[in-house]
Amino acid sequence: MNAILEQKDLLDLGNAIASSLGRASVLGERVFIQTPVLLPSGSYTVVAIDPQGGGGFRVSDLGQGDDEAFSLDLTSVYHHQAQEIATLSGVAFRDGNITLQNVSHSQLVGAVTVVANAVSRALTQTQLKAEQRRKSEQTQKLIRRLKDIFTPDAVTQEAELKGVSTHRWRVDALVEFQGRKAVFDVVYPHQTSIAFASTKFLDLASREEAPARVAVVHNKKAFSELLTVVAQAANVIEDDASDKTYRSVAEAA
Repeated sequence: MNAILEQKDLLDLGNAIASSLGRASVLGERVFIQTPVLLPSGSYTVVAIDPQGGGGFRVSDLGQGDDEAFSLDLTSVYHHQAQEIATLSGVAFRDGNITLQNVSHSQLVGAVTVVANAVSRALTQTQLKAEQRRKSEQTQKLIRRLKDIFTPDAVTQEAELKGVSTHRWRVDALVEFQGRKAVFDVVYPHQTSIAFASTKFLDLASREEAPARVAVVHNKKAFSELLTVVAQAANVIEDDASDKTYRSVAEAA
């Protein structure tokens, strides 16, 4: 067993860990801090520190979040989300930059943390909003397809069903035909979407007179090995599958 560390040793240990979490570099009179805050793309947030008059500093992401949103073709969504996050975080969002002005020396650590977290939150919210929009569009496409195959009266959009846990799950579509029930849900190749869909399908599969369960995806290959997680309690089909395939999975037990 390790000997009890002295307070100074613990402080040295803490400082060593803290210093390893970020990196600093200098270009001219500007300091760049690579923070441990991850962006949705997997890259680290980099915050710049510029000296200002009167001994203060300007702390900014120099538009890193804006650049990442541009690469995803989500600039307008990002600007809206960044403005909201900036207001909540007490920072400024202007010309694509998330910024704090006139920061004192003693406030720099906190300011760098606030700016980095604001960028990460704004980009995360941007992707969530974009995914919600895409899901809405894909869900409407799915509903139209199901109505064409099974007739409009057979399809209920955003239906709720109880699982064996008694939790009421919302599904994108419930199809009722020939005394059968089938639920259809659009699933994305993201861990959150996969985990949620898998939990839902497993709970519905365990109830008495369980409905057929169908996960509708755009491209199975995008899921890689995680496709088997979704397939544990549901049939997985691609959205452009034939009418025959849609009928087949709807009739599955």
